Amino acid sequence: MFTSLDCLPCFMSQAIRGARSAAPDRKDLHAEVARETAKFLAQADFDRSPPDLAHELFARNSTILGNHDPFLEYKRRANARVKELLPELRAMVEADRSNGGDPLRKALNLAIIGNYMDAGITRVYDWEQALADEDAAAYGHDAYERFQAEVQKGARVLILGDNAGEIGLDTLLVAELLNLGCDVTFAVRGGPILNDATMDDAVEMGMTKLCRVLDSGLAAPGTILGKINVELQQELDAADVVLSKGQGNFEALVDRKPGVYFAFKAKCEVVAGFFGVEQGQSLFLYQ
Repeated sequence: MFTSLDCLPCFMSQAIRGARSAAPDRKDLHAEVARETAKFLAQADFDRSPPDLAHELFARNSTILGNHDPFLEYKRRANARVKELLPELRAMVEADRSNGGDPLRKALNLAIIGNYMDAGITRVYDWEQALADEDAAAYGHDAYERFQAEVQKGARVLILGDNAGEIGLDTLLVAELLNLGCDVTFAVRGGPILNDATMDDAVEMGMTKLCRVLDSGLAAPGTILGKINVELQQELDAADVVLSKGQGNFEALVDRKPGVYFAFKAKCEVVAGFFGVEQGQSLFLYQ
């Protein structure tokens, strides 16, 4: 997905929030980051995807700040809160199983709601309230039926993860896929970027105890083909089913990698407008 002019205010907002988080009392650094971000955006190639631009921009800003992980506390809080909620959420999935429902769909729904946890957007969403309110969230019906048919015993499934906190909800989905007999691999970012999940978050939230976890080799908020490491690229090529979580992965892969399931919240005006849906809607697509 190409970068829209409407993405530019979001880049600037992310940069300033990251600077303030990393160095709360350094207004001089806040201003320097804002100036350097403006210079970068003025020369940016809008044919690149937003995650590709973010990878380069925030590497520069991290050097200015002397802090490679300005959203670390945000990630810690998100992980801690999800840990508190996981027993109740597991019980919701089990209740669906006991009542003859669809525990896979329930787990997928919860995992998509977890995509609300995003330090990269300006609008604030109440993801905890959504866990209670969005039990019947909208889906791409045809895409889900296809997904359900493909995740059978022996299927090699690759999940491209997105955010910290959210990765805890993803463990519910991975557990259901394992119950179905799938061979699951989960991918995280290769280094800190915004509040995206890294290997540290995978360990903390128990993902490494459930399945194989790879990192992308890249501190970018999306799976950027041609820049990710060989190990993840090989897994992308070999997987029977690729499930891409989050808006950043969608922006990086749509129209670049066919045959991918996309599960995310349309959290910004650009992506919501792309699909003609309201901001905050759950999307599950196959392209």
